[in-house]
Amino acid sequence: MKAIYLCMAAAAMMMTACGNKANTETAAETVEEGVENIVETPEITEANYERGTGVIVYTPAQFPTQVQPDPELPVVIDFNATWCGPCKRFEPVFEASAKAHPEAIYLSVDVDDNPKAADQFGVRTIPMVVVLMPDGTTRSRVGAMDEAEFAEFLGF
Repeated sequence: MKAIYLCMAAAAMMMTACGNKANTETAAETVEEGVENIVETPEITEANYERGTGVIVYTPAQFPTQVQPDPELPVVIDFNATWCGPCKRFEPVFEASAKAHPEAIYLSVDVDDNPKAADQFGVRTIPMVVVLMPDGTTRSRVGAMDEAEFAEFLGF
């Protein structure tokens, strides 16, 4: 009997370590890996992000409590975590795109450090990239992408 309880506890710990954090209070539309999801964001005010800085690491101390659209440029947001292997593999692709495309603003959001920002966009699986347009609409995609897939998703 002890063995069953130990197996159940080990499975629960593995699910938590792998980021399987279900939240029934804010159930969001499920997004399959590699499938683009288009959602309209509720009305929020615009923000002016620093241009030409590459990837901006989002922290609540630095920005408002919500991620805001920029009045002129799309904001490309990479939701990630330090413990996430696919997130680490996608990071160089995201950084290279930020350097190559100054016509967008790139934010990196660690979901563990910024749960409110992750909740704002219904992030349940990482890595997840959200493109927040100046009008407040969003497009998102779950899963690590190579350079070609990411460029196709962005449309640059």
